[in-house]
Amino acid sequence: QHLNPHNGEAVKEVDGHEAAITCLKISYSSVKIVSGDSDGIVKLWDFHGLELLVGLRAHIGACNCLAFSPRSSLVLTGGADKVVKVWETREMKLIRKFDGHKGEITSLACSLFPLNSSINSLWDPQEATRTEGDFRVVAGST
Repeated sequence: QHLNPHNGEAVKEVDGHEAAITCLKISYSSVKIVSGDSDGIVKLWDFHGLELLVGLRAHIGACNCLAFSPRSSLVLTGGADKVVKVWETREMKLIRKFDGHKGEITSLACSLFPLNSSINSLWDPQEATRTEGDFRVVAGST
């Protein structure tokens, strides 16, 4: 659904997933939307026209969480398969995969700013290694 911000009423509904939608994020630039479902399917949408740009199977099992990079050029997905994946948003091409969690991924965040140390994992999205740099991906698991 596309909601009117003034009254919360649906402006437009879009059918796009066969399985239950488990997560949804709007890009920082408000140009794209990404949605994930319980079958591991991730879809990238045009925010304004709510038209599907691309859809793909991102995870084995549910896609539990999503995040856009601060400049909206990357989408991060976390799944029941215990994997974090990084996709470029032009074609939703997989560019990095982060293994190493013992439980399914339940939350993701991407920041340009230093984060506190009470988080589960910090990763450099370009190098697929844990990092202490300025651009970080945060992944939480159960």
